[in-house]
Amino acid sequence: MKQSKKEYDVAGCLVFHGDEFLILRRHPNKAKPLTWDIPAGKIESSEARDAGMIRELFEETGIQVSSDDLTYLGMDRIEEPAYILHFHVFRYDVQVRPEVTMSPSEHTEYTWITAKRFAQEISENNVIHVLLERSVPRETI
Repeated sequence: MKQSKKEYDVAGCLVFHGDEFLILRRHPNKAKPLTWDIPAGKIESSEARDAGMIRELFEETGIQVSSDDLTYLGMDRIEEPAYILHFHVFRYDVQVRPEVTMSPSEHTEYTWITAKRFAQEISENNVIHVLLERSVPRETI
């Protein structure tokens, strides 16, 4: 009998300042070590997806937002060898680049990057490439 994979709801946020967005480098002791990713994490069973995103964004970056600040972009189903993610994606546009306060046990550094530069320089995260194609004008990639 085939065992079914565990499924998780995850929320991630593309935080944009102008034409740049925020990426974080994962800690070497985390899954997918030293890769670049957007702020993201598991949604607790008792949380709505936007509440989970608000919590994760604050925990990973120190950035505080409300539900009204977030634009929901949709959900992608991502199948990994050991589990399935229901990846809910949000966008948050800021006028002033916020101060980022990372949890040192989660990430080692952060940067702001354009979609075009990300597409040219970072190949490790195919999910972000798909999200960018859906959320930014094609001519900027």
